[in-house]
Amino acid sequence: NFKVHYLMLGEEIVKKDDASRELVFVFHGAAHVMEDDRVKRVVRSDVPGHAPVLAPEVFFFGLRQPNTIRARLDGEVQVLVLGREVLEELFEGFPEEQERIISNLLSSYGLDSYGREEVGASNDGGDDPDQSLLK
Repeated sequence: NFKVHYLMLGEEIVKKDDASRELVFVFHGAAHVMEDDRVKRVVRSDVPGHAPVLAPEVFFFGLRQPNTIRARLDGEVQVLVLGREVLEELFEGFPEEQERIISNLLSSYGLDSYGREEVGASNDGGDDPDQSLLK
């Protein structure tokens, strides 16, 4: 039930302040999370140990998109899109997976399941080489 989309160079995937009814994964290539006119973060499909998901907190927590996200300017980008209805259908049979995903999301922001800050938590980009370049 995933839809594959082939993107043009620099094509906008999501626009700042939009809400999302789709969960988007970078399947091939990279996407740029923009802050004004500069690249704030790069989401790449080839980084081991990192899920190439675009703004999952917007999708799962019903937030507004804090940044515009676009396809990179120098190569092919493919994204996989999963609609909210399909995901809700999947979670009906496996509610513990939804809880696990939300817990992992909160943890990635240094928060516990109640939204409180975890002691010693950090969100520094991990081993992603693009994240260390952008710091």
